Amino acid sequence: MRKKGITIQKTVACCFALLLLSISACGTDDNSNSSGEDAKELGKEFVTELYTVDNPDINVSEMEIEETNEMQHEFSSYLTEDEFKNLANRRFLLMPLEAAYQNKTTISVQDVKLDEYESDMSENDELDFEHSFTLVLDDLKEDKEIKITGEMTVIETEDGPKINRYYDTEIPGELINQDVSLN
Repeated sequence: MRKKGITIQKTVACCFALLLLSISACGTDDNSNSSGEDAKELGKEFVTELYTVDNPDINVSEMEIEETNEMQHEFSSYLTEDEFKNLANRRFLLMPLEAAYQNKTTISVQDVKLDEYESDMSENDELDFEHSFTLVLDDLKEDKEIKITGEMTVIETEDGPKINRYYDTEIPGELINQDVSLN
């Protein structure tokens, strides 16, 4: 009788140990996978927010500096302070609005893809992505699709994930050159 009690205790102890082991292993995978998914979601949201233009009547070249700064500041929550300054100083964050106005077209974003890759330069808290998406200019005589590719690095900050480096092939120059229109 005593032998049965010891066997049951060992069985319960083994089951409990296995349960704890499986719970702790699952928790670790979820956290690392979760940060990667959070970084991907941030990148997709940023690209979509940046390049979607529903109102082609906004003429940034006629705006006061404070207005353009305010428009660009809408993207600061996606970017580290240094990367925001870098992109804002180059007026990169205004290019989609300029292209939409000059071509009298709305712009939508389709097929956003982010693929993580290992970089020799990466720090432990950085995730590097190659990304691609398609811009659709809707109101031209015929719809025009433009494939954009690039890279971004997302880091974890005390405010959550932020894009620390962003590069893409940009909207083609002929779409934002005031002397040329596709209409």
